[in-house]
Amino acid sequence: MQNTLIGPELSGFSSTFTLASCTCAYAAMLVLPIPLIVSILLAFLMMRASLRENPQKPLLLLIGLCALQSLIIALVHHYGWINMRWLQPLTASLIPPACWLVFASTTRRAFNVQTDALHAVLPLATLLSLVTMPAALDTIVPLNFVIYGRKLLAATSQDGDSLPGMRLESGELPRRLWRAIAFALLASAVCDALIILDQAIGSGHWLPVIVSLFTSVNLLLIGALCLSQELTQAQGQVCDLPARDLPANKETDDTEPLLSEENIQRDVEIMSQLSTLMNKEQLFLDADLTLTRLARKLGIPAKQVSAAINRQKGENVSRYVNRYRIDHAYKLLKAGKSITQTVYECGFNTKSNFNREFMRLSQASPSDWLTTQSG
Repeated sequence: MQNTLIGPELSGFSSTFTLASCTCAYAAMLVLPIPLIVSILLAFLMMRASLRENPQKPLLLLIGLCALQSLIIALVHHYGWINMRWLQPLTASLIPPACWLVFASTTRRAFNVQTDALHAVLPLATLLSLVTMPAALDTIVPLNFVIYGRKLLAATSQDGDSLPGMRLESGELPRRLWRAIAFALLASAVCDALIILDQAIGSGHWLPVIVSLFTSVNLLLIGALCLSQELTQAQGQVCDLPARDLPANKETDDTEPLLSEENIQRDVEIMSQLSTLMNKEQLFLDADLTLTRLARKLGIPAKQVSAAINRQKGENVSRYVNRYRIDHAYKLLKAGKSITQTVYECGFNTKSNFNREFMRLSQASPSDWLTTQSG
């Protein structure tokens, strides 16, 4: 009725105006600076991750820190908030030690205020330099990223059981994700070096590109990697047994020969206890099982459990436990369980991890394996 009253010409004009408004709004979205887009995206992903059943506060805080840093970059370099320029190196200095503390507290041990307070040294040095000697920031900030990037790489350099707090079903994925974060930290140091070089040359033409593109991408990479469920800590996860809780005769002596008679006998005893635990209690059905939790159940240091499995079976703890899970999956599938039911009833949290381990051990996908069994 309204279109009849205003006439077809005005009606067409209204439609054209609406289309033009939508086009302008879309164009406005396109001209948002990359750091602001990254900040908004990370904030959205952080809020979404906080709604998970078991939200990981350390990881969420790290994502939030990356979002804040990207927002500050956008405000300073794209919106002219010069008064916030002093905040940019300070928040940047918090990211590398935060990465390390989140890594350590989710993969190895509980957060310890007394020892972990030492990681505040470089952020405090950044603050002091900001007040007394701003020129030193060109050295302190990149050095911060290099130190913690290399520290993360060193901590994740060994295959196998270097992350005892991670779920055993995940295999090598958590280690690879943390190594990617380490490389992102090192890439951030390279970006800072490029900015310093650009300013030293005197042109400054590449500063917006380096800050907007490379720095923002690194922040997005760190934040996005932290969203992976493979980095989430198992429910009820606790740090490894403190020394006072270990049996007195089971202290590890790293100076002992690996193939000494005492070591071999100890390995045999550990494997016997472990076999009993797996076959009778079916501990492998615990989807949140970690090396730390397994060692606590045995009352044996995690390093000894890992070393015994490696020497006796020639594989790491994750593969050893997942072998039990896949063997159990064979039985469930033969009994008529669906693949989806089998995934969760044999100790896996995700179908992707189940498929990976199933393929590794049977050289076939679950559906193909079922076909060969029925044939």
